[in-house]
This record gives sequence, structure tokens and C-alpha cells, in this order.
Amino acid sequence: YVFLGLAVCFLADPCIKFIGLGWDSFRANGWNIFDVVVVLGSIGTTLAIILGTGGFSIRQAQKLFLVCVAFKLMQKLDGLNQLFKTAVSSLGVIAKLFGLWFALFFFFGILWLEVFALTKWGSGETFDKNYQSLSRTLVMMAFMSTGENWNQYMHDYAVSYPRCTNSNSSLSESDCGSRGWSFTLFIAWNVISMYIFVNMFTGVVVENFSYIYQTKRNQTLNREEMRSFKKVWAMFDPSSTGYLHRQRIVPFLAKLTGVFEVRIYPGDYQLSILFEKSLASAEDPFVRGQQVGNLDLRKLFSNLNGLDRDQARRRRKLYNNLFWEARLLAQSDSRGISFQRMLLLLCHYKLIDDRNALKVDELLRRRAITEQVEDRVNFDKVRSLFRMIYHRKKFLAHLEAKRKQERQLMGNDIPEIVVGGESSPPAHGRDITRAHFDRDSWSNEAESPSAGRTSFTNNGRFDMSPSSPNSLHSPWSDPASPTRPSNLYRQSAFNTLSQGGPTLHS
Repeated sequence: YVFLGLAVCFLADPCIKFIGLGWDSFRANGWNIFDVVVVLGSIGTTLAIILGTGGFSIRQAQKLFLVCVAFKLMQKLDGLNQLFKTAVSSLGVIAKLFGLWFALFFFFGILWLEVFALTKWGSGETFDKNYQSLSRTLVMMAFMSTGENWNQYMHDYAVSYPRCTNSNSSLSESDCGSRGWSFTLFIAWNVISMYIFVNMFTGVVVENFSYIYQTKRNQTLNREEMRSFKKVWAMFDPSSTGYLHRQRIVPFLAKLTGVFEVRIYPGDYQLSILFEKSLASAEDPFVRGQQVGNLDLRKLFSNLNGLDRDQARRRRKLYNNLFWEARLLAQSDSRGISFQRMLLLLCHYKLIDDRNALKVDELLRRRAITEQVEDRVNFDKVRSLFRMIYHRKKFLAHLEAKRKQERQLMGNDIPEIVVGGESSPPAHGRDITRAHFDRDSWSNEAESPSAGRTSFTNNGRFDMSPSSPNSLHSPWSDPASPTRPSNLYRQSAFNTLSQGGPTLHS
């Protein structure tokens, strides 16, 4: 009953995941399928034992399912999970290596069976440990691959007369061994199987760490970083197709954080954060020209001075190379760039030292790809320069056309001033220093019907011609006027004011 209660509790975990993720996302993770099989198997076998219908095989199956429940802990521990995923990623190469090893098993097994099938047993041979059948021969070769008593069996099958029945080795009924065949086959199998193939299996597993488990600048790709990467990927691939379209590469790269962050500027220098840090407060002294709206330019410049420009240049170069390589990979497939390619690409730029992690042929291919990407980046720089020059000239031409249009509109609205030049200027003028004494003469003259009046003509021109009825006429220009200056000082002032020629005189 305790096992049944624990199995029911474990069943709640896959049920909650299924409700929250849906069938498509639920089945995409192999651990979820494993949980369902193990939990249902545990419940079924436990119920069969409780009801008394389970025999020996059911009990053994129950033990197996209960042990597999503990195996679920592997996905919770980062170290074990990393080793398991590395082994799973190596299954393809390991299967091919197993195929070659199995072929060697058959080859050496047939040789042993033909040479030592009738050989007399020694102290180490039993009914299960001998070479009298192919199946037993393969079993013997399997545990000899681990180095177990292989030298004892080698000497047992090198038995010769008089310790064997027939001294004539040419007869087929002889039970004597062969010293030459024994030493050759056993030593060859020991070297090939125990030393070469076991190390090949180890090398295949270790090789898969070259991309994922490479340490650089004290940064490692742990489980939390992978979960963060998967969350960002799910935002741009909601249908779980496993591919990212090339138009979504830029917003995808902008959302990455942690060891995969590839932004040009650090998080503290983003536009929104800089604006919040540079807001003007009531306690700050007001300085004209140093504040635009709520933005304090002094704070803004102070915040920008802390930016490492060399680091920003390096981050920009990394971002450009990463973007264009991802763009080239996305163009090679109509669906876009795959999840695995994007992850490996980010690891190349952020985690892996290619010179230490890659083999020679892989390094040469990587350098060829890097050269293509750099050529594409340089080409984009040149194209951007010419595009900038073109748009700058186009913008300046637009500003010039706009200024001309404004000047034309302003020229049509300003009235044109016309100064008559037919008559000579007045010989005398009025002393402007006595204007306040001649106020009565101005008022009397203004009331006179013959007094001049300033006006606009029908065509909008301001006419000041003396012959015009609308021209200005001043009594100061009359020599007989009582207000005419009489002393030399005022005469000099009048002459000074009248030297302007055919201009408007006061």
C-alpha cells in the first residue's frame, strides 16, 4: 500500500505537466513519456500484487519500475543530467562502434571455435567457460575484454604433449592445444578489445563535450542557462517547429541573457534605464541649456562617461559576426535556422575557444566559415556607408527645397515699398529736437483738407511719392513756415538729415 500511495503521488507530476504544456509540448520531452510509463507500470504491478494475481515475473517487474522511479532524480541533478545527455548524444557514433566491435567478436569467435573446440580443459575452464560452442565463445570473449583471467586461459589452451591425449597434432581427434595460436589469438584480442575499443568508446563520449562542456573565462553552460535559452526560443517559436525565421533573429538575440547575452551595450546602458537615471529632480540646481524637458543633460553625460568604449566596440564586432552567420545559415533553409545550429553558434562565439576545442579538420572548416562571415560584414559596412551618403544628400536637398518654398511664401506676403524719385528732395527739413514744440502745427495741418495722408494703393504698394495725393507732406519743408529752424545749429542738423538723397525724410 505504501508503494501504491507513492506511485499515485508521482502520477500527479506528469498530469500537471500535461495540463499546463499540452500534448505537443508534453511529448516533445522524453522524460515526460518516461514518467508516464514508469508511474503507470508501478501502479499496475503493485495492484496486481495486492490483489494476489501477480507471480514471480510481476514482482520482478514491480522492482524494476520502482527503481526507475528513483532514476527520475537524474533529471533533477545537473551533473547527472549533463552526463546522461552527453551519452545520449553519443548514441549514433556508439552504435556504429558497437557494430564494428560485434563483427570482430564473430571473427575471433569463429577462429577460437575452429582451433580450440576439442582442446583439453585446464584449471580455469568449466561447462560455461569454454570454446566448444559459438555462444560460449562469445561469452568468454566478452569477459576477457575486461581483462579477467585472460592470461590463465591463454596458458590452458597452449597445452601440449604429454599433458594431452594425442601427441600427433596433425590428427583431427587430438585434444592438444597450440602454443602459437593461443598466444597470437589471446594477445591480439586483449590488445584490440580491451585497449583499443574501450578507449574508442571513451573518446567518443568525451568528444561530445567539445561543444557543450568547454570552459572559457570561468563560464560554463549549466542547466539554468539552457532553460533560459529555451524560454526565449519558445517566445519566437510558439509552434515548436524547432526553426527560427531569419526576420526574427534580431529580436531573438536582443532577448538573450546570461552567458548567451550578445547585446552591443550592457543592460545598465539601455535607453530606458539611461532615461530613468538621467531624469531631473527638484533638488538639482537649474542651469539654462542643461535640461531638455525632464531630462538632465549633465546626468546623462555623467552616466555615458562610465561606458567602456573598447568593450562596446568588441561587443559590436561579435554581434555583427554572429548576426550575419546566423543570417547565412537561415538563408540556406527555407524554414530558417534550427535550434541546434543556433545553440552551437552561440557556443562558438560565447563559450568555446575554437583553437582548443576543435580538431584540425573542424578548425579549418570553422575558419573558412569565419572568413566568409567577415567578408559579408565588411561588404555591409561599405554598403551602409554609400547608403548613408545617398540619404544625407537626399535629406540636404529636401531641406534646401523646403527653405526655398518658405522664402517664396514669405516674399508674396510682404508689401513692396516704392519711394518716388521724380522730384528733388526738400531743401529744408524740420528740426527733430523741436518736435514737441510743433505739436499744434502737426494737429492743425492734419485737420487741413490739403494735408497729406499715408495709405496703401490698390495693388498693395506703399506709395510715398510727393506728387501722390497719399504722399507725406510736412510743413517743415515750407521755407515760409513759422516753424522753420533759424539758428545755425538746427540748420546743420537739417543738412545732416537731408544728405540721404531721394530717401524718406523726417
